[in-house]
Amino acid sequence: MEKKEEQMSLREEKIEQSLNELMLTVQDVNLDLSELQERASLNNSAVVDDYENITDQIKNIEKEICELEYKFDITEISLYLIFLDLKLSFNILKNKLEITKYLIELFKRQ
Repeated sequence: MEKKEEQMSLREEKIEQSLNELMLTVQDVNLDLSELQERASLNNSAVVDDYENITDQIKNIEKEICELEYKFDITEISLYLIFLDLKLSFNILKNKLEITKYLIELFKRQ
C-alpha cells in the first residue's frame, strides 16, 4: 500500500512539473505575442516569420495539453484545477494569436 502511494505521489509530481513547465511556456509565448503585436505595424517579413514561429509553438503546447488531459485521476483535483487554469490561459493565448493575425493583415493593407 505504501509503495502504491509513493508511486502515486511521484506520478502527481511529474504531472505537476509538466503543468508548471507548460504554464511557463504559455506565459513566455504570451510575452512574445504581445511584443509581436506592437511590431505588427512595422509591416515587415520578420513579423510574419515570428508569427509563424509562435503559431508553431502554440500548436506544440496544444498537443502537450491534450496529452496531459487524460493523465488525471479523480483524486488529483488540485492538479486538475491547475490544468484548467493552464487550459484557460492557453485559450486566451490562442485568441491573442488570432488578434495578432488580424493586426498583421490590417497593417499589410495600409
